[in-house]
Amino acid sequence: MYALSAALVLLLPTGLGGCGDADAPYAGPPESAQATPDRYTVRGVIRQLPADGNDLRVEHEAIPDFRSAGGEIVGMGAMVMPFPLAEGVGLGDLQPGDKVEIVLEVNWTGVRPYQATSVVPIDPQTPLELVAPHADH
Repeated sequence: MYALSAALVLLLPTGLGGCGDADAPYAGPPESAQATPDRYTVRGVIRQLPADGNDLRVEHEAIPDFRSAGGEIVGMGAMVMPFPLAEGVGLGDLQPGDKVEIVLEVNWTGVRPYQATSVVPIDPQTPLELVAPHADH
């Protein structure tokens, strides 16, 4: 599963820190990509708020039904990753360490292949299955 997750991260656009050539333009999806966006409900912990054009960084649980650009279910392991916020999505009083539920929209044929269309707080006592144990889980 780890190797599959690592491979998937390399398939996502270069906006994911440390993946691929940061100067290379997004080449777009393969011709087999679906035009209908996929939506996933993702739970995690905010690790960094957006600043200076950066995205919201969240340590999130695995997404077992995540689809590749080719439409195959490949899954995505738990990890810390940036979430670009869709236009109009605010964070209110959320802070690093807060537990949240995110609606992640993936549209491989879009200008922005993935983005968070909703970010809402969840009960701080909610148990989460993340990469490594932290005191705030």
